[in-house]
Amino acid sequence: MLFLAIWLANDGGHSINNLGDLAGSGKLDIKSVSVAFTAVALIGCITAFNMVDGADGLLSVLASVTLLGLSAIFYASGELNLTYFCLLFVLAMVPYAICNLDIIPNRSLRVFMGDSGSFLIGFTVIWLMIAATEMSGEPSAEPIMRPVTALWLIAVPLMDMAMVMLRRMKNRRSPFSADRLHLHHICARLKMGRYQTLFIIGGVSLAHALVGIAGELLQVRESIMLALFLLSFSLYVISISYIWKFTTFLRHRLNIR
Repeated sequence: MLFLAIWLANDGGHSINNLGDLAGSGKLDIKSVSVAFTAVALIGCITAFNMVDGADGLLSVLASVTLLGLSAIFYASGELNLTYFCLLFVLAMVPYAICNLDIIPNRSLRVFMGDSGSFLIGFTVIWLMIAATEMSGEPSAEPIMRPVTALWLIAVPLMDMAMVMLRRMKNRRSPFSADRLHLHHICARLKMGRYQTLFIIGGVSLAHALVGIAGELLQVRESIMLALFLLSFSLYVISISYIWKFTTFLRHRLNIR
């Protein structure tokens, strides 16, 4: 992954050179550390999508939400080639999702994404996001997408990865060690079916993506969008931290076993 990051920043011609106007005092320039930051962003994005690949159909749903969000932003900026690329990528995942979810009841058609598939998706998403934040649309000289919007488009994979890593480090474990602390594991422990899990997690992801797209199209100040994202992440952390107490309370009140 480190090699891919270096290639993306140098030979590929795509690197993250600024983080936008996050503080309301002008664009935050990071050209001096652009290669290192790009490497961290690439590894983080690939890891985030790899970590959510733990429930049937979940990775394809979350990746589709992100790519559809990017396609909407590309379309609004007149970048039709990139729009078509995103839509074709989503379309290519439809047959996989059908087989992965056993929609066609044939064991010989059962497929899984695996690390190679999740790595490809994560790399494609970060490449498109870097392209969007560095390219200029017509007629404006401004980038197609502001960096803060990327956070909203990959909100669920990003927040799930951050939350799990924080919990592991709190327990004095490696942030990359395996466990069953992810959001889809929590849904399974709450006895949710695969389609319930997909609907809930996919719905949360879609809601965040729509907020990000709306903020981008309406040009809401980047500092406000960042503050709202941090608020959303804080609520996510609190919800996950107290999920068992909350569900136990509900079951007791509703006499559910």
